[in-house]
Amino acid sequence: KSECGNITMFENIASCPKKAKDELVHQVLSMNEEFVKLWRKTKSLKKAVYTSILQGIQRLKVCVLNKTIAMEFIHGCISVDNQKLIKQLQILKPYSVSWSNCIDYMTPRKFHRIAKQIGDKDCVHFAYSMNWPMGVQGTHIFDYPDEKTRKEIFEASKVMTKECWSVMELDEIFRFPPVDNPINLGSMPCMWGLYTGWVVWFLNRKNTNGAFVNCNKEMIW
Repeated sequence: KSECGNITMFENIASCPKKAKDELVHQVLSMNEEFVKLWRKTKSLKKAVYTSILQGIQRLKVCVLNKTIAMEFIHGCISVDNQKLIKQLQILKPYSVSWSNCIDYMTPRKFHRIAKQIGDKDCVHFAYSMNWPMGVQGTHIFDYPDEKTRKEIFEASKVMTKECWSVMELDEIFRFPPVDNPINLGSMPCMWGLYTGWVVWFLNRKNTNGAFVNCNKEMIW
């Protein structure tokens, strides 16, 4: 059984499985204006990805050498019961905490309890969920048995993808329609209309143990 892994499969322990066919390096890249400029300059996605990664490493290297950033690695499994780790993080007095998708592996009540212990009232927490659609009816294309409705959803998905790529200037990089399975393509517009409701539920006082949580709506996406 794998103990750790990397979405890009750059470096893995011996017990990790072979690279999956649907794992792409651009999943961990920021598709911003800088990346688009690199693409236009090289006309090669591979070179743009390679250059983008090197630039990120170089920026981090400069910060470390200039002592404008310091890194300390603490390894542990975060949980309500692991008070030792929680106290270690408390000592750091963080002004922001990035949780990745840890919220997929614990209940909202447990997450908010841990977050409250680690940071004070001014601490900003960042997190995302990949599994939230599993508990929300209407987020999956299979939730709609009517054939006409499914066709309308697929058409909406095409429009959304095209508009999104156009705004981000990615339409000249990726082919359209995207090469993906119909489940992902069809579920995208379904989830888009329901995710804010899930966020409201996640931040409900019943889940936050009665605490008020201020959420920046502009950061919800």
